[in-house]
Amino acid sequence: PGASVAVWVDGPLPIPLMLRELGVVLRPDATKAELQVRNGRAFISLEQLPLLDGESILVLQSSAVEGEAQATADVQGNPLWQQLPAVQAGRVATLDRNSYPGLRGQRALLADLTELLRAP
Repeated sequence: PGASVAVWVDGPLPIPLMLRELGVVLRPDATKAELQVRNGRAFISLEQLPLLDGESILVLQSSAVEGEAQATADVQGNPLWQQLPAVQAGRVATLDRNSYPGLRGQRALLADLTELLRAP
């Protein structure tokens, strides 16, 4: 929750690691955007939303974290969010970032990501 957006640019958590293993290029490129990365995440301001210029956006959130749903809604209500190519193309999907523990979770995550990546 708050005025910054956490952007996964690398591991160590299962979702960004699996995305990379599937060949997905995570955006923004932290080295080109000169972002400070900690534990695989970079925190960007709302003014930096245009850095999320990929063809798809995968929103990872958890309703179990107090304030996170409202913070996500606030970001998605921002005019800069509405201008992102993936948003305009309707290529935004949401996953619960805490729903994939253990081996069964990894299998479920793989199935969900495979389906999302195949979507037109």
